[in-house]
This record gives sequence, C-alpha cells and structure tokens, in this order.
Amino acid sequence: MNKLESKANSYILNLNNWLKANKLHLNIDKTCYSVFTPNKTSLPTVTIRFMIPCFKECKYLGVIIDDKLKWTSHIEFILQKLKRLLGTLYKMHYNLTDWCFKTFILHLYIDICYTVCVW
Repeated sequence: MNKLESKANSYILNLNNWLKANKLHLNIDKTCYSVFTPNKTSLPTVTIRFMIPCFKECKYLGVIIDDKLKWTSHIEFILQKLKRLLGTLYKMHYNLTDWCFKTFILHLYIDICYTVCVW
C-alpha cells in the first residue's frame, strides 16, 4: 500500500510540474480518486498530495462508478431522472395535442436512449 501511495504521489507531482510548465491548473473540486480492490477486502486509506479527495463514488464522463464497480448508484441516478421526466410528461399531456405529445415522447425517448446507451 505504501508503494502504491508513493507512486501515486510521484505521478501527481509530475502532473503538477507539467501543468505549471504549460500554465494550466488542476481543478481540485472536479478531481477525485477511488481505490479498487479485486475482492471484498477493505483497503486502508491512501493519502494523495494536493488534497484530492477519495470518494466511494466518482462521476466519470457521466457514468457513476463506485469503489466496488457496481452499477447500483448509476442506475438509481438514471431512475431519478426518469421519474422527474415522467412527472413532467403527466402534467404536460393534458395541454398538448396528440401529435405534439407523440413528437415530444419520440424526442424524449431518443434523448434517454442516448444518455443510457452511450457511455
């Protein structure tokens, strides 16, 4: 574990030097890391320089990944979005014509398929 921690800190230091040389900076608010284990064993915490927080869940390219590589958090996130949309559709369907409502549903379906399938 100490070897992993020292390697990670060395890579972060090299990254920081490169960012400084190119006049860039690392956004700590959007940066996180997770430690994955092959089994259900728990690992001690790893301390990374620059105060980068360790999370059990990280959002990466729109997909929520947890430290056990389970999909439950991401599925719950998608379900919450779908429940909100369903409530909005229920309220809207009285005010729209059938043609307009069907077109709206079709576009919504395409958007949901794109959100769920393209990750």
